[in-house]
Amino acid sequence: MTTSPQTTDYHYVITIQMPGAVLNTRSGILAVPPGITRAECLKHLLDQLQAVYETQMMILFFSLEPNQL
Repeated sequence: MTTSPQTTDYHYVITIQMPGAVLNTRSGILAVPPGITRAECLKHLLDQLQAVYETQMMILFFSLEPNQL
């Protein structure tokens, strides 16, 4: 997702566990267009992680909040 005038920036933190008790925490900014749901944002992040690690994973923590204070 890329930032444009029609998007809102959200900060995310996600922690996953993979086989062998391997933990991975990622954080960043998602530029979210209007009408996108929280569930769709989570799926987008999980799809990216799945493409990198190509293994099963369990979500231990997920936070998605507007980046603007």
